[in-house]
This record gives sequence, C-alpha cells and structure tokens, in this order.
Amino acid sequence: MKNELATERLILFLGFDGMLHPEGVGAELEFVYLDNFERVMREYPQVRIVVSSSRRFSESVEELRMHFSTDIRKRIVGVTPRLAESESVRGQRQRECEAWIREESPDSGWLALDDREQYFDEGCQSLLLIPNVHDGGAGLEGIYVETLRIRIGEVPGQEAIDHPSMVLAKAVIRCSQILGMDESALADALGVFPTFIEKLKRGEIGLDPGSQAGEVAAVLLRLHMALHTLAGGDPEKMTPWVKSFNTGLDGIPVDLLGEEHGLGRVTAYVENMLHHCQAIR
Repeated sequence: MKNELATERLILFLGFDGMLHPEGVGAELEFVYLDNFERVMREYPQVRIVVSSSRRFSESVEELRMHFSTDIRKRIVGVTPRLAESESVRGQRQRECEAWIREESPDSGWLALDDREQYFDEGCQSLLLIPNVHDGGAGLEGIYVETLRIRIGEVPGQEAIDHPSMVLAKAVIRCSQILGMDESALADALGVFPTFIEKLKRGEIGLDPGSQAGEVAAVLLRLHMALHTLAGGDPEKMTPWVKSFNTGLDGIPVDLLGEEHGLGRVTAYVENMLHHCQAIR
C-alpha cells in the first residue's frame, strides 16, 4: 500500500473518542474539539473523511454525519469495514483503512487520526497519533491541531485556503495593531472577552462575519480603510492620529473605540473627513 504523501488525493480516517473529545467524557463534553477539527478541514476542502470510530457499529452514516456542521457532513464519504478480528489487535484498524482504500478509492492516499497506536503497524507513516488520556493526552487541541494541519499540508495537491471567518480574524488583528489597539481595547470594541482575542491572534478560532462581533469587526475595517486613504497609505500617520486628542470627537479616538457606540461614532467622523477629502497629518 503506497503512502499518502505520494498522492494528491487524500482520505482522512477519523476516530471520535480521544480525538474530537477526551476519552470517557460525559455527553456534555462530547465533541468539545469538533470546532478544531472542522477548522482544519475547511482550510483543506479537498480532503474527504471516512469514519473509523467504533461508533460506526451503532450509528448509520447519516447519523454519524449529523454530529458535524453542514458543510463538513457532505465530505464524509463512508465508514471503514468491519473485518474479522484476529488474535492480536496490532494493525487491526490499519487493515480496515487499507481495505476501504482498496475497495473505494485505490488511487487515494490516506491519513488516520487515532489515539490507539496498537491498532496500526509499528512505524505506520499514515498514522497521526493523538495520545489518549492514559498517555497524558486529551484530544485534538493545542499542538495537535497544528500537527494535523502540517501533515495534511505535506501532501502534494492539498493547498490550504482561508475560511472567511479566518480571513476576517486576521484582518481585524492586523487593523487593530495598526490602529494601536491592545487586546483589551479590541475586546471592548468587539464586545468579547480578552481570551477570545488571544485565540484569534493564535489562529485557534475565526470570526464569523454573520455574528455580532463579526458585524462590529466590519465597521472596524471600514475605519481602517478610511484612515488608510486619508493617511495616503502611511501607517505611521494613522497610529498617532488615533492616539491623539481630537477636538471634533472631544476625545482620543482609540479610547473611544471601546465605548458604547464609540466605534461607529469614530468611523462616521473619519468617513466624513474622507468625504470632504481632508488628509490627516
């Protein structure tokens, strides 16, 4: 069986317990890491998903799909077959993955996301191991999210794209830096907790354009674009302006951004300046 890194078509075999949530959790914590998984999948829309979790024995493919967001469901193309059990579990799940590839998509390579090393042959190059709770792991979080992203990105043809929520998050962080807003000021402006901003900066989450924070972020981008035009594209002129007292606003713009209606007020003021072609200096 050829290794997945030699092909441009990739099948991801996905276990649930130990990946999408820590093993043994109650119903309230099930799929707690689903967002982490789906975020990476949206970056790599070419990847197709096959469920290798033991849940495939108790749930139909349609029922398994319902655990996921609508856009990810249609990328779940099946489940691995149940093969006759041997005396040893070593390599059992790997045989199931290989059987699915052989029958359903022989030209595809594959990657398995699993927390049971013993279910695969020793040194299996197609296994991305997420240590289970007994080995100090807790699921698809932290460094393992980035590892999944890297492993998929190593496959020829698997070009990443930014989901709109990630594009907006990156744009807002960049704008806030140019405008001289710290994490606290940006959090106040968007109406979120500072920890949310920290996750945005680390790329752990995106900013949904349709959410309330996303709509506020769109106003912040308008402010940035208007200031950028007024400053002739010079960021060094923009930051001093937002940090200096402005008589027209009766305050320091960057301080006003976190106040109720402050962002809208500052944006309207700057856009009015732009309308009258008043350059900032």
